Amino acid sequence: MIFKKISAMIAVGAVAASLLMPSASFADGFNAQGWDYVGKSTFTTQSSTVQSSGGNFQFCFSQTSTIVPGTYWLWEDDGDDHQLAGEVTISAGTHPCAVFYGIGGYVDGSNNKAEFLLMKNNSKTATVKFYD
Repeated sequence: MIFKKISAMIAVGAVAASLLMPSASFADGFNAQGWDYVGKSTFTTQSSTVQSSGGNFQFCFSQTSTIVPGTYWLWEDDGDDHQLAGEVTISAGTHPCAVFYGIGGYVDGSNNKAEFLLMKNNSKTATVKFYD
């Protein structure tokens, strides 16, 4: 009888503990960690343009297995005038996100936003999500 009560208490405790622990996933958990989702792009050489409020900027593949290795350049897009804001080389099997720090200097225009796009050094199709 005591064994059944102890077993039941352990089971209830385990369920309660699992509900209190945060879950982690590559992209879905970023909003809870202070990242705001600002867009998604599937591209071969150049992504679509997304807006950023400044501070830090991040792009992520959905998981490690979807990484398209290569060099990625973050460009601030002002119509005909592009400014290189950062560069990162991503390898297969690494963390599926890259963060660009301190990009607030690219915020401009009447909307107080930076307009960013990614370019990469290969023609393999990549799908990434952007976070601000």
